[in-house]
Amino acid sequence: MLKIEICKQADTPVYLQLRDSLKKLIEEKQFQPLSKLPNVTEIAEAAGVSIRTADLALQELVSDGICFRRPKKGTFVGEEPCFKQPICGVWSNFSTNQPQTYPMHHYFYSGIAETAKNIGVETVIMTGDTKKLMQRYEQSKEFDFRGVIVFDFDKFDSISALAKEFPEKKFFYLNYLSDKLKSMPENMYAIINDDFAGAYHLVEHAISKQAEKFMILSQKLPLGDCTYQERIRGFCQGINDYSASLLKDAVIEVECAHNGKQQAEYAFLAVKKALRSGGIPDAILCTNDSLALGALRAAQSEKADIQILGYDGIFRNLFGDYYFTTTQVGFYEMAEQALLLMNDKIKADSNIIKLVPQLQTVNAEGAMYA
Repeated sequence: MLKIEICKQADTPVYLQLRDSLKKLIEEKQFQPLSKLPNVTEIAEAAGVSIRTADLALQELVSDGICFRRPKKGTFVGEEPCFKQPICGVWSNFSTNQPQTYPMHHYFYSGIAETAKNIGVETVIMTGDTKKLMQRYEQSKEFDFRGVIVFDFDKFDSISALAKEFPEKKFFYLNYLSDKLKSMPENMYAIINDDFAGAYHLVEHAISKQAEKFMILSQKLPLGDCTYQERIRGFCQGINDYSASLLKDAVIEVECAHNGKQQAEYAFLAVKKALRSGGIPDAILCTNDSLALGALRAAQSEKADIQILGYDGIFRNLFGDYYFTTTQVGFYEMAEQALLLMNDKIKADSNIIKLVPQLQTVNAEGAMYA
């Protein structure tokens, strides 16, 4: 007996969900070439939808070249069904060829490439006029363009505009906690790190190691990027909940730097100055690992025994001979989930999805342990 599951709360229109379900049954040979599909009434009953919706799904299969219709006889599977190759776009300012310079983006690209291979989807790097490129794929008889993934902060407005112009596609914005997330179109998703939870767990770890007095080190971010603000909020909440203390004037925010080396230099100078002013914390909580490296060097230069805790967990060999605690953000998992959602392999309860990071310790060889 034919049974088809449809999620009427999903962003994807019901008739397209039904089309995809029927297409999958054909791909799995449950309906053989030249065989007749169940009539529109049977399909509607099996999926719990209206006859009109079922008819629209069948029309889509005919338009895609998978099926054909015979007047007064019904809808049939094609002799050689024409299946379009699923394809997903990746739109980024950063190259795939510089994993050491841009390790976060390397994890994104790795997650996309490996997941695409596993589920039989092709990916394309979007360059030039993204809207025109999407229109070309829409007109193609060879490709089924599913949507676009971005992981650059400055592309939020652009991908939101694309999502509004292509409401039947899915669009994914990874990693950054933008103050505009609540304004996303229904077919756009944000997959981000649970920065508050990660920061809170770092405080708990430090307190378990006898820390009572804290300093927080961050850097200024572009207007609208709330990522580090959320981490600072998690730090402060953890300190407050465990009745620990934040030293006076001990939330240090350095200028925004263009690379990790410069961030570490700014952090070194800021922490050295703070330590020389007389306030010696038990632990310094940093909003990324480059800042933590600068704080480590400053503590060493002042011969201060201070716990240093970072955030992100992407620089495996950054800390030389030091033991170091950080949170490993799931950049790979963000990309993986984006592709799975785009291709209807999993379902989402919300269009804002938060992944909880894992507490990690880096040892002298750069190996990481949970």
